[in-house]
Amino acid sequence: MSLSQLEKLDLIPTSIETQQPLKLIDNVTDLATKYETIRNANLEKQYERNNLLKNEINTLTENLKSILKDITGTEDINIDLKDYIKKKSFELDSLKLKIGSDITLIESEIAQLKSHKSEKEKLLDSLDKQLKSIADENILDSGVFFIKLVNDLNVALGKDKEGNEQILLNGLKFLPLSGYNDYFITNYIWDNM
Repeated sequence: MSLSQLEKLDLIPTSIETQQPLKLIDNVTDLATKYETIRNANLEKQYERNNLLKNEINTLTENLKSILKDITGTEDINIDLKDYIKKKSFELDSLKLKIGSDITLIESEIAQLKSHKSEKEKLLDSLDKQLKSIADENILDSGVFFIKLVNDLNVALGKDKEGNEQILLNGLKFLPLSGYNDYFITNYIWDNM
């Protein structure tokens, strides 16, 4: 069965019509394959970006925990920082008040010590002047010097009810003289002036 030329010509449009849909299907398949490749590449890039962002979030979270531990002593990122800051601010204010009170107390003690020092310096100057005047008057009698010194230092010699000799310092402290050596008595007087 051979086909005539005319029949062959009739078959050409049918052949063309069947080949075009096949090419179209091939083109669609190629486009779908390219789309799938591009989609997979984009998904992989997105996956890598998501992993990178997760790593950054984890690093930032660890840094935040470290900072919170340094500040608050806990790694709890759910801590209410506003309340914590208020609490620490109150503690600092209380500490400032205590320090201010301590400074006032210390300054008061310094003022008292300066006053006491000034009194002792005046006494020392007075004694120095008396010593110079005694030396100038050529009074070498140690008894006279001792009596003047004792009177200037507000030290009184006397006897108690039993007749024992004693020393009265600044009108307040008594020291019996019996049983003590001169060195101890001298140190006691100087320490209690």
